[in-house]
Amino acid sequence: MIKVSCLKCGHSLTLGEAYDDYAGKVRCWGCHAILVLALEEGKLRSMHLGAPSLPPRSDALAHAYSPTADPPGSPAFAEPEEADADER
Repeated sequence: MIKVSCLKCGHSLTLGEAYDDYAGKVRCWGCHAILVLALEEGKLRSMHLGAPSLPPRSDALAHAYSPTADPPGSPAFAEPEEADADER
């Protein structure tokens, strides 16, 4: 196992044996930063921050920007009011 610390937040990441010979990206579980690693024979050869990452998308944010029709009960769905007998 290989242990590295995030360059952005310092969170400790433990990488399994599958990463002994690996070159690529790893996401920090603490701050979601992208780390670009190069590992050879279980040893860290290089590490730097990748492109800035976006924060995780919350369901509330996803809902706020999704193109949907007006929900039932909104003015667009209101039943037309009947005119009073005096107005006819």
